[in-house]
Amino acid sequence: MKRILFAFLFLFSCALTGCTERLSAEEDVLSAVSEEIADLEELESRIEELCEGEGAVHEENRKMIAAVGKKFEEAKAEMEKNQEELRQSWAALPEDVAVKLLQRLVEDPELKISSVRSLCPENISLTDFLKMVNVGKRCAPAIREYIFAEAANDKAKELGDTFVATSLAGLEQAVDEKKAEILLKLMEDCPGYNDMNADFPLEELIPPIDALVEKFGWNEKKVVDAAENFWLTARPCVGPGARMVKTVDGIEYAFRWCPAGTFTMGGTGSDEKPHSVTLTKGFWMLETEVTQAMWKSVMGTTVRQQRDKGGPDWPLKGEGAEYPIYYVNWEESRRFCEKLSSKLGVQVSLPTEAQWEYACRAGTTGAYAGDLDAMGWYEDNSGGKTHPVGQKKANEWGLKDMHGNVWEWCLDVYDKDFYARSPSSDPCNWEDENSGSDRVLRGGGWSSGAESCRSAGRYFNVPGFRDHNLGFRIVLAVSDK
Repeated sequence: MKRILFAFLFLFSCALTGCTERLSAEEDVLSAVSEEIADLEELESRIEELCEGEGAVHEENRKMIAAVGKKFEEAKAEMEKNQEELRQSWAALPEDVAVKLLQRLVEDPELKISSVRSLCPENISLTDFLKMVNVGKRCAPAIREYIFAEAANDKAKELGDTFVATSLAGLEQAVDEKKAEILLKLMEDCPGYNDMNADFPLEELIPPIDALVEKFGWNEKKVVDAAENFWLTARPCVGPGARMVKTVDGIEYAFRWCPAGTFTMGGTGSDEKPHSVTLTKGFWMLETEVTQAMWKSVMGTTVRQQRDKGGPDWPLKGEGAEYPIYYVNWEESRRFCEKLSSKLGVQVSLPTEAQWEYACRAGTTGAYAGDLDAMGWYEDNSGGKTHPVGQKKANEWGLKDMHGNVWEWCLDVYDKDFYARSPSSDPCNWEDENSGSDRVLRGGGWSSGAESCRSAGRYFNVPGFRDHNLGFRIVLAVSDK
């Protein structure tokens, strides 16, 4: 029996020691963010308090509702007293006349009898009617006060609910911001923190992330995804036009950072109604159009093979690793994005029409992001063909070939009237592959006139269309900031 007791005590001691060591290790890996964790715990405590109907917010809310309710009850009592006097004085008035007269008196306490003389019934003398009006004048203020107090009482309850909901939303946002602050601070000592092209340091972050999961019960995958997101978008080295290079199959993909922001979208065309658009999330856009080398490494076909899908007699307008891919339709561009997403481990997409114009403008407001001849290949300077990407001047965010060289597919369904009804935040006129009949094209190409190459210029074609001046570029959909 003693042996069993000793064995039990030994195991209990080991378990206690293990638990103590685990807590100590958790504290060690999170020591750099101890203050932030304390703040987070305070915020979460306030949320719990709020959800349970407790705390300062609810206390203030109850006081406000009680004060308004008290005034309402006082006004109601005064109104009922005056209402009884009015009922006795107006007993001879028909109900419809009484309602109209009271309404007039509530609206105008200084009402003259001459303005309501027409309401006097034939069986009541003007002298008696004047007495009734004077009684109404004396009672009307209390009735009017009651009407206002009743409305205020109803509104107070509504405002109280709104106040609580707003407070809760504010606290939840503060929690999200504090979580981001914690993750970013944990990253500060990781290798490559200030290197735009450094890989996400998952190995170094696993211990503190596991400690956070253990402490708060968070979902590990979601925390890792959020941390990777912040690594790509929220470090100090990430600013407008920041350059990030990813290598896939030995080929470099250079991306430029386009921060969240607001701009005026649209121009002078009949389908370009100017309107304010806010993009709430930043994104990485490929510095150039997708090249033939990129296309071949992901999709396995050359520009000639793409051409042959249309017809072997169709012309080639530039061939080589650094030339933009063309003769690709919208559907194939989407498949490229899906395959590259798997290779990069990050969601790749065609840009929305709003993202494309926002990135093209890069803060500018004119017809072009700069001098068209310096920035783009179009009918006046292209020599009737495409050119290797990146040879022309970049815009303010480092993006090249946004004007000319090849038209670029966007994600959106084309609708000439979309701008008149589009949402002001993150607009995208697309739901799924079966949406609409046409897709948006942007930027103009080597055979386009200057008008078609404008930042706001819109064109369209069916998803299966392919041509010798039509390609695309991509974005990484990775930001919540």
